[in-house]
Amino acid sequence: MSSPRDVPYDIAETIIGFVALLNDDKRFSFLKNCALICRSFTEPSRYRLFRKIKLDFLPFDLKTASPELSKEDKLREVERNVELEGKDRYASFQKLIMSSPHIGHYIREFYVYSRYFILEPTFPALIGALPNIKKADLHFYRRFSFEI
Repeated sequence: MSSPRDVPYDIAETIIGFVALLNDDKRFSFLKNCALICRSFTEPSRYRLFRKIKLDFLPFDLKTASPELSKEDKLREVERNVELEGKDRYASFQKLIMSSPHIGHYIREFYVYSRYFILEPTFPALIGALPNIKKADLHFYRRFSFEI
């Protein structure tokens, strides 16, 4: 029997479905808050939060590189910063999945747009922690895609 504070699943699913229609900026924040506000909202919110995961870098921006550097040095600096940021994103995602294995079950689509992630020695174990993947797109030197 549900307590008076529980929301029936179909109603919770409908509410979270409407929240998921918000634009990207608001959607993530609202879904995250919904998952924390009410236990009835947790499952539908997590499904929408983690259904599609993209691991990539922010766009290259030569304007943020040091102005006194030559063009070649700027490119190297941007590449070095991107590599470091990419490793931080990978490490954060890996830490999340390994510390909360239930999150991996929500992931249905997995997109990787960097050779740095795929070359990590822990990448196969990370993929193994995502048992419900239906679609993946791996871009590094060549693109590999599959759907189940």
